[in-house]
Amino acid sequence: MPPKRKTTAKQTGQSKKVAKSEVKNEPTRVSKRIRDNNETKAVTEEEEEEKEDTPVSDFEEELVAVVEIKTPNTKPLSAIAARKAAMDAGLYKKVEVEISENESEEEEEEEEEEESREGIEVLSATDEEDLDLREVMEHEQPVVPISGSTTPNGTLTPLGAFTPVLPIQSNKFKNKIPPLMDSSSVSQFKASNQNSCVINQEGETYLFIGLEKGQDIVFMGQVMVGVLFGSVSIAGAILSSGREMPDKAPEDDYMVSFYPAFSPRTHSLLRIRSEPLDRASVQHVHDQVEIDEHLMEAVFDIFKETTKKMETIIVIKSIEGDGLEEMTQVVNSFTKNLVKLNKRELKQEETLEIHYLDGFQPILEVTPGVKAFKEESSWDSRTEMAMMNASHKMQPVVSVVCGAKDMGKSSFCRYFINRLLTKYKRVAYIETDVGQSEFTPSGLISLHYIDQVVLGPAYTHQHLEAERSFFFGSNSPRSDPDQYLACIYELVEHWKQDQMKVQDNEEEKEWIPLIVNTQGWVSGVGYNLLISQIQKVEPTDIFSMRHHVFDYKNLPHTFERDILPISNNEAFIIQKETPSLHYLDCVLQDTNVVTLMDSFTSLQQRDITLASYFHQTNMGQTISWDFKTHMVERIPYTIDWRKSLNAIWIIYEEVKMNELFYTLNGSVVGLMGDVIDYKKQIGVKNSIEKADGFTAPKYLNTQDQPSPLPRVTTCYGLGIVRAIDPSQHALLILTPVPTSSLEKTSYLIKGELKLPLWMLLDQKLEKSTGVADVPWKKVPYITQERTEGAGANALRVRRNLLRRSQ
Repeated sequence: MPPKRKTTAKQTGQSKKVAKSEVKNEPTRVSKRIRDNNETKAVTEEEEEEKEDTPVSDFEEELVAVVEIKTPNTKPLSAIAARKAAMDAGLYKKVEVEISENESEEEEEEEEEEESREGIEVLSATDEEDLDLREVMEHEQPVVPISGSTTPNGTLTPLGAFTPVLPIQSNKFKNKIPPLMDSSSVSQFKASNQNSCVINQEGETYLFIGLEKGQDIVFMGQVMVGVLFGSVSIAGAILSSGREMPDKAPEDDYMVSFYPAFSPRTHSLLRIRSEPLDRASVQHVHDQVEIDEHLMEAVFDIFKETTKKMETIIVIKSIEGDGLEEMTQVVNSFTKNLVKLNKRELKQEETLEIHYLDGFQPILEVTPGVKAFKEESSWDSRTEMAMMNASHKMQPVVSVVCGAKDMGKSSFCRYFINRLLTKYKRVAYIETDVGQSEFTPSGLISLHYIDQVVLGPAYTHQHLEAERSFFFGSNSPRSDPDQYLACIYELVEHWKQDQMKVQDNEEEKEWIPLIVNTQGWVSGVGYNLLISQIQKVEPTDIFSMRHHVFDYKNLPHTFERDILPISNNEAFIIQKETPSLHYLDCVLQDTNVVTLMDSFTSLQQRDITLASYFHQTNMGQTISWDFKTHMVERIPYTIDWRKSLNAIWIIYEEVKMNELFYTLNGSVVGLMGDVIDYKKQIGVKNSIEKADGFTAPKYLNTQDQPSPLPRVTTCYGLGIVRAIDPSQHALLILTPVPTSSLEKTSYLIKGELKLPLWMLLDQKLEKSTGVADVPWKKVPYITQERTEGAGANALRVRRNLLRRSQ
């Protein structure tokens, strides 16, 4: 606790003199106000004597003198503005209190202990005003009244009767919600130096962990996971070595497949669990490394006392250096390392060898705010049932995952992909949630063919190229529902064409099962869009997220009837089969506690995914990032719109031709190409006639021209218009899209996706006074001030409204 503030005699005298007040039994208080010198009200001698004889309480000693300045009758100031006025007038001064060294050390320890607590701070209006005032006072800037007004000459308005102002006290931890303390998120694995060891060989560091039957290990970090003996499961993926656990070290060399696993603080942490060897495992072989007999001999020598109890031995190696831990250098909305807990958060001894591998932090005891990924029992049983039914019907699984937002649809989709990969070589995945996309940034509707396990959140697999994609350009389907459905229908048709090519194959693993992830908007128009998608996909299975307590989070009770197939003209000949409806358990988090991932809003999640997309270095290959080189430092591609572009589209906004370049500059655009018979075409190579002067690009506005037809287009990815050079007819584009795909681009399309402010700036040169030594008033396109009035925001075109006659 901070030491009590002492009030000197001088300050006490000032308080008596200026802020004299009398508290009586009447419902009103009499306070002395300072008026104009010619209009000062006299106070009777009896009242003066009464006030002087009245003892001063401790509460009144803590009051700051209330000052009122001569102004016309206007609204009173707030307590905070009055406190600042009192400070400026010299009527309230902080008294320096001598603190011993021991007391200072104790205070520092208490502050460190409080800061180490995880949680979300709940601020009242008063708390926010206090923080704002404190920041203003630190920078010595003029204070603008929070309430009331100012006179023409800039003086403050008078106060109301008896407005006490208390000294500033921090309420930083007063209303903080406590962190989650979850014992089920702790590893069942009991670490020791007899079941875990770190060994270096040929410049590579390996961590070997022996798991007993039913044991698991929860971790935070980014690692490559391989299985030496036995089998494990991670987020639904079964990784198997195909080898039983031996009693002694084998004399042969073994190949081990390693799989990238990302377990950051933004999501539930991954859990590695030992599984029986007879369970079906993923068929994809990934990044094989040879473990020789000498290395295994050293491992078994350490594990010799515990080998008989072990069911599985896993091998872990670090993938630190891929750049993910440096994301905070770019995205400034958070400061903590995404894949590493700091010492205050991870309060456990690090004396065992299991702690010695960089990038791997096992959770061996209850840790505040940590929550591990939990596989509900219904997930396993329902997915297994869907795969068995598909085998009996001799067709692939065609599924739709639906439910309200924040119900776990994305987590289940990743889980289901991993489960399907144990039976099929690849899985088709259609993303229709344009607000929180899985394999692309938001604003895209895409079809991916996934052939490797997905062990991490969306921003850890942005390197996977889409089979077909469309630029929707908005975070919600409400912007253009018709175009939204048209894009989804075309992706379903594309998948059907590819499935027809392999459906005659007798081997099930060659078939292409389909997962369609839907948006969380399940009311009104959103519910109608969901039903339309289901009718088009014609799924064999529908997975609906359901909560047993909060019925308002569930789909309407008419859902089972609404998903029945629609009869058509040939209904009497062809009877469509009703899909199987599976309800999946959903456990919502207790609102009385918070976790580490609660510190990240949906907007921050989108920013992280966008940063991951644009800062990746090997799109289409292995994932890696370069966050040290900011977007403003990168060399852009140059596109001559006369040679390489057929047209430029602007959707959701009405932009005139003479304002086209202003709209495009510094914006996010989609890189579109042509498609004929579901095949991507090469880019255009227009010939340029020798002519002097400027040639404007072909501009298509949605007011005169409809949006691009999904049937004949595709999107290769996103780009940022870095600059425009009209003299060279050139657009300078920043994009991670490979050159082979960029050469196929024939159109640019801009929607309502906004470029985050942090992406416009160079954090190395950014200062509080401006950007790159340029004052804020002269920095183009961005401002620190709030914009109001005409032209402050772009006009939006609503395409989900119809006239009464329609």
